[in-house]
Amino acid sequence: MSLTHKVQKADAIIQATGGDEWRRLKEICTRIRRSENQLLAEAVPMMEQCIHHCKGLCCQNIYPDEIITFADNVLVLALHPNLKPAMSAAARHESLFTSSCVFLEGGKGPCMFPPDLRPERCLTTFCADETPIRREIQEVRRAFSHLHRFLIWRQPRLIKEWVWNVLPS
Repeated sequence: MSLTHKVQKADAIIQATGGDEWRRLKEICTRIRRSENQLLAEAVPMMEQCIHHCKGLCCQNIYPDEIITFADNVLVLALHPNLKPAMSAAARHESLFTSSCVFLEGGKGPCMFPPDLRPERCLTTFCADETPIRREIQEVRRAFSHLHRFLIWRQPRLIKEWVWNVLPS
């Protein structure tokens, strides 16, 4: 699935979500954001090394489509719908070959996503010893697993509604 498709599909899911389902989605996304904030607070020395020593090396020579998932797009658009135009425009620059992440502003950075609202893999992967922040990384992954389950269990209900609307009464 291409990044453009992931952004469009995430936006469509969000637009079609209302009522209790929307409140549940917002709760899940807020929990992810809280766990990402805790991870960032504990990973200050590692993040400083990433910024000052590596200078975003992990955002270069990658396949962004393999790193940024559909759930990541749902998370960002649920909490920051104003980023949709910028994300859509950036996703159109996706390459079939390795390249810098399309979500880096100006192709070099910084990342267009807020620091406490980054894709799961971007915040849970470090090139240093992760032992001191293992618990926080696990919490971010656990919070994301709730979002994945929400999105998976949402699909059968949508199919049932679609069939119900298509079949003659």
